[in-house]
Amino acid sequence: QHIAAQQPFEMETGIQTTGDTMKWVDWCGIIKDDKWYISGRDISYQKKILAELKQLSIVASKMSNGVAVMDAQNRTIWINEAFEQITGFNLSDCKGKQMSEFLHGDYDYAKTVEKTNHLLQSNKPFAIDLQINRKEGNSIWLSVNNSVVLDDNGRVDRYIKVIKDITHRKHAEQELATLSFAARKSPAGILIRDSNAKVIWMNESFERITGYMLSEMCGKKFGNLLLGAETDKAVFNTTVEAIKKNQPYEAEMKIYRKDGTPIWVNLFNSPIVNEEGQVDRQVGVITDINERKIAEQQLRLLSLVAGNTMSGVVINDDAGKVEWVNDAFVKITGYEIADVYQKHLGDILKGELTDVSIIEKR
Repeated sequence: QHIAAQQPFEMETGIQTTGDTMKWVDWCGIIKDDKWYISGRDISYQKKILAELKQLSIVASKMSNGVAVMDAQNRTIWINEAFEQITGFNLSDCKGKQMSEFLHGDYDYAKTVEKTNHLLQSNKPFAIDLQINRKEGNSIWLSVNNSVVLDDNGRVDRYIKVIKDITHRKHAEQELATLSFAARKSPAGILIRDSNAKVIWMNESFERITGYMLSEMCGKKFGNLLLGAETDKAVFNTTVEAIKKNQPYEAEMKIYRKDGTPIWVNLFNSPIVNEEGQVDRQVGVITDINERKIAEQQLRLLSLVAGNTMSGVVINDDAGKVEWVNDAFVKITGYEIADVYQKHLGDILKGELTDVSIIEKR
């Protein structure tokens, strides 16, 4: 029709070669001085790429992950619906642009740009986690997987980027990192064991209190390692029974460090149950109460001595008010502890002949 009308034309046709292969040719024809000049250009590769891109578009459009097709200069050609849902940007927002030009966030940092450029230049697939800004302005975390499509000469023809919103995962990782740091630096010893009581993890304080290192105990059971001559076996047996019944427990008992030093500790243990109702982990907390126990023992000895002496003994608080009296005081004065508790002794005992000035000085 174009020839009959003597009009220039351009058209694409498929031709069968002598080798029975199909090729596509882009024909261009012009007429000048009643002569036709027709040229043909092999566009088979471009046709192949377009067909593959069409197939990829069909598949990518159905994916829950975002997909972006970039040219050899890493500029956006096409995105799927999931990409728009994740980032908020549609094709008109990002066509012809690199992702760094519209996603910003980590892309605004020179080190990130330098790193991604280096990875692109390697012409190898790579994955990277980036914090970016959605079109609405809120920040999210993306996992970006980059694949490279090479032409027949081994040169980059396309980049295929698959993105996934990993914001929830990143927040969980950050919370876990915070909790992990707190657990490592906690003054209380923390021990995590599996369902068979084998050590999985312990913090620095647990190592300091017991003398055992994670490197030597990981995958092993403590068993009776912490027990010694003065350990209350009855208390220990109650903790064993609680573990067998998958119940939490709290107990105070004397244990023995790796070097044989006895130490009083408070033990708390709680089972962690999985979705099937089975114990998955045991989390234990150990607190050094040695100083408190020594003070309690000294107080008991003092009470024993004071309770059996023939002299009256009074213990006052830092404000001079009575906290405790012994039996001898009651016998001597006739006042019970209820009569003098939280009162100044001089106000109770003074009489008509009492020298008040002496009481005031004291």
